[in-house]
Amino acid sequence: MEVELEIEEGCTTPRSQIRGAPGVCPPPPRKKPSHSNGKLGEHAKQQKKVFFQPPDLELIFTTAPPRREAI
Repeated sequence: MEVELEIEEGCTTPRSQIRGAPGVCPPPPRKKPSHSNGKLGEHAKQQKKVFFQPPDLELIFTTAPPRREAI
């Protein structure tokens, strides 16, 4: 069984049936619905932010003694 191949001069890029970019851009993706009307929203509102406050926090921010000039 012999297969005949046609050899064309030069190289070409394969072309599809659809040419070019679409005329209209697709719409942006939709945002996920918020849970403000559900239990998750109520829970977030009820939580109070608590930060760790060490008793010696002021000691960290003390000023350094002045530097001496190099000899």
